[in-house]
Amino acid sequence: MRAGPALLWAFVVVGCDQVPRPGTAVGNPGDMDVVTRVLDQDVSLVDVEVPLRSLVLDPCDAAVATAVVEEVVVLDGLAPSEEPVGFPGGEWCRLTVELDGPVVAMGQTATGTLFLVELPLERIELSGRMAMDDDLFLLRLDLPIEAQTLDSEGDDVELLAEDPTAIAWADRAAEESTLWRDVVLDGVLTPDDQLLGPLSTSSPPNAAADGAGCGCGSGPGGSAWMVVLLSTVLTRRRYSASRKRGS
Repeated sequence: MRAGPALLWAFVVVGCDQVPRPGTAVGNPGDMDVVTRVLDQDVSLVDVEVPLRSLVLDPCDAAVATAVVEEVVVLDGLAPSEEPVGFPGGEWCRLTVELDGPVVAMGQTATGTLFLVELPLERIELSGRMAMDDDLFLLRLDLPIEAQTLDSEGDDVELLAEDPTAIAWADRAAEESTLWRDVVLDGVLTPDDQLLGPLSTSSPPNAAADGAGCGCGSGPGGSAWMVVLLSTVLTRRRYSASRKRGS
């Protein structure tokens, strides 16, 4: 379900020592979708909602602008989304996915316990070289929901976002997230897609540092700065016919 048909693309330059460095990313825009899986084989998922708020992409080249894609949308974690999130073309070395609320998972354990779990994921940070040129990326969330824990709570369980167990599971999910290229362009992470391995993996929480993403530090006598070059609303392009998902 989409909050609106428009994307807000804010292009930002991050520089060092207060010296602007112009540049733009090269490549055709693509898309990103979300796929989820549960790690415990005694847990079955029937519905997973992933509320996305924005993507922040830091370039590999210090002269290229950082890209921010703002789009409030709830993605289906178990099936290909009708309209994935637009992903700007170029070569990126860091991706920050910011969420607009908890990931909500519903399902059943092998013993019959029905559950609803809210995982309070605020952001997911991924590092690795991502070359986007009219591709489809899949963000995989591994959900560490445990059947034994749910079964111990009763027959019908709700774990809300403030529950310590839900918080611990959300932290693990953020740490184990990966980004893949969808070779088949069907919105499903297949064995063929996994042959090349993930494009990026989760970054440690303290991985960010002064000057990160621009290839230089703040240095003596200077400090990192940020200038908004362009902020414009672009009409959300429709998913191309070549990538139309099957029913």
